[in-house]
Amino acid sequence: MKRTTGTIAILLAVVTVAFGLFVAQPRAAEAVAPTTSTLTSTLTNFTPDGRQATRFDTAGNPIDAHDGAIAQFGDTYYLYGTSYDCGYQWQNNRDFCGFTVYSSPDLENWTDRGYVAAPRDCTYCFRPHVVYNARTGNYVMWVNDQDALDNFRVYTSRSPLGPFAEAPEPDLPSATPCTADLGLFVDTDGTGYLTCSNAGWHIAVLQLTPDYLQPDGRYSVLGVTKVEAPSLFERDGTYYLSMSDPNCGYCAATGTSYVTAPTPLGPWHGTDAWTVSGGVLHVRGGLYGLSEQGADWSDYTFSADVTPQPESRGTTVQAGWSVRMNSPDKGYLFLLNGTPTTNGKLNVLVRNGSTVQSHTVVLPYPVLPGVSHHVSVTTSGDTITTSIDGVQVDTFTDSTYPRGGVGFRE
Repeated sequence: MKRTTGTIAILLAVVTVAFGLFVAQPRAAEAVAPTTSTLTSTLTNFTPDGRQATRFDTAGNPIDAHDGAIAQFGDTYYLYGTSYDCGYQWQNNRDFCGFTVYSSPDLENWTDRGYVAAPRDCTYCFRPHVVYNARTGNYVMWVNDQDALDNFRVYTSRSPLGPFAEAPEPDLPSATPCTADLGLFVDTDGTGYLTCSNAGWHIAVLQLTPDYLQPDGRYSVLGVTKVEAPSLFERDGTYYLSMSDPNCGYCAATGTSYVTAPTPLGPWHGTDAWTVSGGVLHVRGGLYGLSEQGADWSDYTFSADVTPQPESRGTTVQAGWSVRMNSPDKGYLFLLNGTPTTNGKLNVLVRNGSTVQSHTVVLPYPVLPGVSHHVSVTTSGDTITTSIDGVQVDTFTDSTYPRGGVGFRE
């Protein structure tokens, strides 16, 4: 049903963002002995005093394998990661220390197996992922490399421990937003898939050629933004694509969200999903949780009760919502924020991937964490009017976006 006028009210006390985390058991490679048991391992990331925990290998040395992945081949687990042992610093120098691999029978005791890609001159290399190709008998490793043609390199080996030899650089379709974080997935029929993100933190899934060395031209681009580190897996016939949400390099408390699909290439569900549980509206979809309908809405009133919450860093609290937005980060955005010692502010932004223009309204009262406010935005032609707790606080005219749906900003 199409609507162009009307009132949209979300009468809920709290607006939150729902995160979900699913853990898939890795698949055993077809060329080696099948897995005979399922292991459960509990990992502690922080010490009692809040410091990052350091894990040690069987020789007593700190495990040096960052931003990588664990793969299970037969009854053995392999941890592939980026070494920082020679002094490499992310985006700071070119002292790339190579990609390393550790093996473990139980996910707890890890043995250093050396390099799978030796140190070389590399500005920004990271995130090695390895899968087994039963058709070719090769272990295939994809890595990110900002010096490469399309930001990726591919290696092959007859052993999960290497040595890995570099294959021709992959050629990715220009329409896919893929320059950064990657993941690999092999379906039950042996088809391989690459998941990846870009500097704008969009996500794509690309089907690979039978040898897993190149994309085959089929792909799906998701409508989520400001997320990274995609990981694809299947469970009971449903495909899950999990991602770090919101994106935040080297942050310790980033959440995980997910979308689902009947096939690895979609259609993906949950990118703009709203659900209600216990009187709370849960929004998922990256930085913005948009209504699934409303691309053709023009004149309407959008109202909701929102409760500002602390941001991940600092003392600022914030709640955000949007109108006339029919694609992520394109529309009118409103941010209600404040600190304990200052008056609150309403930031009004015209967004087109970045801020086109904005203005700020200083409120005569503080905006405090956990204190709810009833907000209302009316769009009428080029005029957009905002009220908070029944009092009009702003009105302005702009013709950039004549129509579009509504949503909340994380």
